[in-house]
Amino acid sequence: MSAKRGHTIAADPTLPEMAVVTGDDPAQLARQAVEELGGIRRFIARGTSFGETQHRLGSHPEQAANTNPDVVAEIVRQCSNAGASGSLSPT
Repeated sequence: MSAKRGHTIAADPTLPEMAVVTGDDPAQLARQAVEELGGIRRFIARGTSFGETQHRLGSHPEQAANTNPDVVAEIVRQCSNAGASGSLSPT
């Protein structure tokens, strides 16, 4: 099986190219940002396979080197709810 390359999302003039959200709940912020960008189904189709790897580069949140695990879990949950299948593996 070969991986497909060059995935692009069609431009939609009614949606922003970037979402900026603020708050204290990382999972809620991830949900809000994805929704503002058109929802997870804009990016993930039913039957899509995904693999998510968390990279841990620093040891302190202030270093901004780690992806918040609540954000990762929320995006994986959204992908799964959209009908994708995959796995999460920490490194």
